[in-house]
Amino acid sequence: KAIDFYTQQRIAHIENAKNAKPIDPQLEAIVNKMIQRCLDDGQSRQAFGIALETRRMDIVEAAIMKSDDVAGMLAYAFQVTMSLIQNRGFRNTVLRCLISLYRSLSTPDFVNMVQCLIFLEDPMTVAELLDNLTLGGDQKVLMAYQIAFDLYESATQEFLGQVLQALKATAPIPSALISNLKPQGIGGSA
Repeated sequence: KAIDFYTQQRIAHIENAKNAKPIDPQLEAIVNKMIQRCLDDGQSRQAFGIALETRRMDIVEAAIMKSDDVAGMLAYAFQVTMSLIQNRGFRNTVLRCLISLYRSLSTPDFVNMVQCLIFLEDPMTVAELLDNLTLGGDQKVLMAYQIAFDLYESATQEFLGQVLQALKATAPIPSALISNLKPQGIGGSA
């Protein structure tokens, strides 16, 4: 009951800060203790769930990063975010947080980062990411190709067109390549 009441107050406070009643500090302390207990006991998924319900982004990030399996927790967080959060604004906030966490991994998870960017409808950031990857070593170039294939499979034609336009602006095709790409005519003289 405490979490439900706290959740109602938090959402009211977030959606209408001017008219919302202040949240009772004792109630907030109770919820914070429950969240901390979940984190201390290694129950990251429960802490994450409470954080989503109460819209506590500080706890969302802590629940993921304090998990024994950060990559697994990120995958779980993405799945839950996309399937359970109805409020588009809040879902976008969580997706932006996930992008930041994917980026901060010792080996950034570019594939899942791009999936978040597709849902956020952010072709410019996808284009910048692809451009940066193509300037890296062979492994990064291969990752750029993988992301391009994933985009083709999961993004809309409109989104792909926007990424292409953004790439043309950030990484124009050299004129020497364009002349080689022009059709040389149909049929030839024998």
